[in-house]
Amino acid sequence: MGAVWQKLSLVHQVLSLIAVLLTVTLLVFPASVSAKPVQIVKVKQERYSKNRLCHYTYQYPQLKGLSNKKVERKLNTFLKQQVIGIYASLGEPVLSVDQEVEECGRKALETKEALKRRGEADELSVFDGLYFRKVYYDIKINKLDLLSIYIYAFDDSHGYHPDGFNYPLAINIRNGKIYKYSDLFKSRSKYQSKINDLIYDELKNIQGESVAEEFRDEAQQSKYNVLISHDGLVIYDLFERYVDQAIVPVLRPSVLIKAGIINPEGPLRVFLKSVIARSGGKY
Repeated sequence: MGAVWQKLSLVHQVLSLIAVLLTVTLLVFPASVSAKPVQIVKVKQERYSKNRLCHYTYQYPQLKGLSNKKVERKLNTFLKQQVIGIYASLGEPVLSVDQEVEECGRKALETKEALKRRGEADELSVFDGLYFRKVYYDIKINKLDLLSIYIYAFDDSHGYHPDGFNYPLAINIRNGKIYKYSDLFKSRSKYQSKINDLIYDELKNIQGESVAEEFRDEAQQSKYNVLISHDGLVIYDLFERYVDQAIVPVLRPSVLIKAGIINPEGPLRVFLKSVIARSGGKY
């Protein structure tokens, strides 16, 4: 009789494990989620100003083959607008590519003429080259209805330092949702204080205690400019000083999972696949 109960107990444990795996799988990857990557076409627009003082290049993705054509059109319009008007979030007006490059050409000519009038030969020699802007993108994740895109703008207007601007996007290609920072995490999980602690630990590990302490004293924010990549959650723009802008900590998926802050219905659910994989499930 004891052997029978042991077998029944073992069967119960196995069935319980299967139920847990099915629950997690359905929660993280519901049946409506597509595992197939979306088709992406790269579009490039390149312009010189009429006075040949400025050269602008924009690259942006356009999606193909979505079953919902309304979502496809909406996202393609959005992606083009976000690249062409990438500096709108910094207060610049949104112009067409032709307008952008001609405005640059006008300002460049004004600067050169002003330097000539003042007889500043040394400064004028710096402005002999083209002003240019390059905006390009890189697809970091394209699966499970998540499209994570890294957009980067690089401006060289012959200032002391070229200007760079990081602009990550996370998009649900099934319903067209553009994810916000708060969508990544569980509400009421005190995720921001935990993210700050994780960034501190990662900075201490990769940069040393002094940089980590500087972050804790001066650079903690209520939300961060983040990119979802296969390596983890990439944190951009922590420090304002130009020399420190290259410090980009990455919070690994395992660390975020352990912290218990991932929203299972948000874009970071792609990280939860590791839980299922370790348990012998599939995603």
